[in-house]
Formats: sequence, C-alpha cells, structure tokens
Amino acid sequence: SGGIGNTSPILLYQLVDSCVPSGGFAHSNTLEAAHQLHLFNKLDSSWKNSLREHCFDVVLQTFTSMVPFLLSSCDLFRNHYHKNDTKALTEATLLEPPPKHIMELWQQFDSELRATITSHVASRASTTQGSGMLRAFSAAFPNIAPVIKIMRKYILRVPTSQTDCAGHCATSFGAVCGLLNINNYTCVSMFLYTTARDMVNAAVRMNLIGPLEGGLVTNELCSGIDELIRKYLVEAENVKSLNCAHQVVPLVEVLSNAHDRLYSRLFNS
Repeated sequence: SGGIGNTSPILLYQLVDSCVPSGGFAHSNTLEAAHQLHLFNKLDSSWKNSLREHCFDVVLQTFTSMVPFLLSSCDLFRNHYHKNDTKALTEATLLEPPPKHIMELWQQFDSELRATITSHVASRASTTQGSGMLRAFSAAFPNIAPVIKIMRKYILRVPTSQTDCAGHCATSFGAVCGLLNINNYTCVSMFLYTTARDMVNAAVRMNLIGPLEGGLVTNELCSGIDELIRKYLVEAENVKSLNCAHQVVPLVEVLSNAHDRLYSRLFNS
C-alpha cells in the first residue's frame, strides 16, 4: 500500500536525514566519472538534461538490481517481529535477538546481492554505506540495537574476503526498515530518494549546479521515482523476487569501474 502503516512519520524523517552518518556524502554514484569522461559538458546547451537523465538512469538501475534484495530483507524481519502487530513500535519495545535461521536467510540475501554486483567500486561503496547505516541506526534506535548487534557480528566475525556476508547497503537498509515495521512502498521510496539525494548533493559539491537548482532536480527525480514505484512495485508483485534482480543500464556499471582510474577524485565512488 502507499501509506506508512503503523510507523510514525517523524521516524521516517530521521531515516532519510542527510545528517545520518551512513557515509552517503562520500559517494557520487558514478556522477564524478560521468562528468570527467564528458558524458555531460557545460559547453553543451542540453548538458543539464543529460545530467538529469544520468541521475535517473542510476535510480532505475538501483531499482531493478537492488530493490528485490531490499524488500526481501525488509519482509524477513518485519514478518518475524511484527507479523501480528497492531500497535506502532515505540522506544520501550526492545526487540529480542533474532533466531539463527533468520540471520542465515539474511546472510543468504546479502551473499546473493554481492554476487550480482560486478563492479568492485560499487561493491565497496555498498558495503561501506551498509555498515555505516547499521552503526548509525543502532545508536539512533536503541530498541532495535540488540538485533543490529547480531547482524554486525555476522559481518565482522571474519574478514570480508573470507565470507559472503558483507552487509550491503540494500540488505542493511531493508533490515532496518523491517525492524521498524515500515511497509514496502515506504521502504523503497526512502531508499531511492536517498540515492537521488546523494547524487544531487554530489553535483552541487562538484559545482555542476547550484543549491537552488539542485532542489529542482531533486523534485524532478522524485516525481520519476514515485511513478516508477507505483507502476512496477504496486502493480507488479514479482519485483520482490530475487530472481527478478537485473541491470538495465550497462553504462552505469562501466562508469562505476572507471572511477578508480580517474586522475583526480573528490568522491570514493
């Protein structure tokens, strides 16, 4: 559904607050590589349209490749902790640590997501932001901290090179939304919004556009995001299946891999 269920709206504002120290400010989502490789040039009269189109391509790629894992994680924890809930989650509701089979399923989702990411730069950015989210939201929401503590142990118990569970951004954010009893529509909306917001912030910091124009670009991207979600999430339930995860913009993957080869870089990805 399009609502937020039993979740307080003010809690949602905290989840998408740009001040949350999840590390998103350090990543441009291929925008820096696209600019340096002249995919949009200020000398071209239509360069702003190219910038906007590239940002939406990244959002679309995120939707098709990440959202199935996002929703699987969200459903997993929401169904376990809130399946029969009729009341909103409060600060006094301290969640018990999850059973082993729940963590094994989440670990499986994270492992399968890792296998679908072909770019080492994108994988590095995803795990960095995922671990940052778990750390930040564990401190912000003490009621879900016992669960997140177990999740972080699964991620940190052995070096990343020796485990398939790395705590990617989509599976981590989905898990937090599930723990907070947030529905699928709102979960996907917030995830795609933060993706668009971070790219626009990167464009402003790179002096491609000004802060006021950044607000306009964000608004236009959000309109496209809302239409995308309503069309493919509400009407097509099979988007929740992990088998539906796919990539639709190969250029985004190419740019992501090219980031480490840039002569000078402001962002990590």
